Amino acid sequence: MTSETFRGLAVHVCADLPSAVEHLPGSPVRSGRDTLTRMSRVCAAAGIEDQRYLVGAGATAAGVRDTLARAAKDIDPYGLLVLTYTGHSDRRLRDERGKQIVQWCLYDGGVRLQEIADMLGGIQPTGRVIVVADTCYAGAFARYADVSSALVLLGACADRQTTISGVTSDFVVRLENLIYPGGMSNPSCVSYRWLEEQLQRDTPDAERPYVWTNRVAAWEQRPFDLEPLASRSAWTRSRRWDEYRR
Repeated sequence: MTSETFRGLAVHVCADLPSAVEHLPGSPVRSGRDTLTRMSRVCAAAGIEDQRYLVGAGATAAGVRDTLARAAKDIDPYGLLVLTYTGHSDRRLRDERGKQIVQWCLYDGGVRLQEIADMLGGIQPTGRVIVVADTCYAGAFARYADVSSALVLLGACADRQTTISGVTSDFVVRLENLIYPGGMSNPSCVSYRWLEEQLQRDTPDAERPYVWTNRVAAWEQRPFDLEPLASRSAWTRSRRWDEYRR
C-alpha cells in the first residue's frame, strides 16, 4: 500500500470524443460531460474527496490501465472505489472460441471488460467497488466481474440493450436525483434494492437500468455508503451471480 490510503476514491472515465480508431464507433457522446458532472457531485456528496478524471482525448487505454492500477493500490483495504464510464461500448469482437468480447471504447482504442475486471481484482477482498456504466450493453460487465471484493454494478441498460443518445443521460439524472437530490442525502434511499426498483420504474423495456451485485449483503446497504459491509453474509455470493454465470 502507499503511505496514504483513501477511504473513498473515484475514477471517472468520459470517452465522449469520436474515437481515433476507425473500427470503433465514431460519433460523439453528447451526454458525457453532464454525466461526469453529475457523478462528481454524487461522489462528493457521499464524502469521496479524491476524484480522478480521464476525459475526451485524455480517456486513453493506457490512461485507464494506469489510473485503475494506482487506484487499486491507493484505496484503503476497507474503502470504496467508484468507477464511472460514459462512452460507447462495442461487442463485435470474438475470441478464438467464437465467444463475444465486449469492450469500452476509449479515444485511442478499446479496453475489454475482462481487463477492467482484472484490474479491479487488485482491490482487497474487504474493499468495495461501484461501477457506474453509462453506456450500451452496460449489464455485460457482470459477466466478467469475478472479483474478491464486493461489487455493485449500476448500468444504464441490460447487457443486450443500447442507450438513447441525448444531451443528458436519463439514467444518470435519475440516479443522482434518487440518491443525492440537490446534493442532499435522500432519506428514502436506504438500499440498493430500493434503488433498483426506483431506477426501473416507468422505464422502457428496451432501455431499462440494470443493478447487480456479487454479494448478498450489498443489496441492503445504502448506495455510496463509505461504511464497510458489516454482515458476515457480505462474503456470500449473490444468487443472481450464480444464475448469471451459468
